[in-house]
Amino acid sequence: MRLRDAAERIRYASEINEVRPGRQLSDLIQRALTKGRASEIGKYLVNEGDHFFNALVVAVYGGDPEWMEFEVNPAAGARTSREPKEVAEWARSAFGYLHLSGTETLFALDGQHRLAGIKQAVPVKASLGDERVTVIFVSHKLTDAGRRRTRKLFTTLNKTAVAVNKSDSSASQASR
Repeated sequence: MRLRDAAERIRYASEINEVRPGRQLSDLIQRALTKGRASEIGKYLVNEGDHFFNALVVAVYGGDPEWMEFEVNPAAGARTSREPKEVAEWARSAFGYLHLSGTETLFALDGQHRLAGIKQAVPVKASLGDERVTVIFVSHKLTDAGRRRTRKLFTTLNKTAVAVNKSDSSASQASR
């Protein structure tokens, strides 16, 4: 997804109003957004020439998303050095394009600080808008079971996250 589109289309859970009385969706699935971390990421995007991010995990509900499958079939004349039998059957239909109509609701399930940094950086440096970030889309349902599933996904994604140790981080800074 282009950074411009991510900045415009993806929201924070705190902005989603599909909640039960007295509770916001963000209470159920996210930690608080830390402005300092988001600012660091925004500055990184603006000031560094090479960027790399982990994928944003984005929940989607509503609208009319459409999956358009790209069939991988080397036997049909595609140029490849591999024989058709070398492409696993399951993989021949594993690629495609998810078309979003624009009526879907998208919110960051994982990567909200990266998203905040993107939202800060794109208006400052317009050329960033055409750069791309990997996005993994997951379905979110507006039911109690759907909210539990989304919360479980968030917890699973974040409970095993390990911060970079200081010596690795220092070595990375020194090599710049």
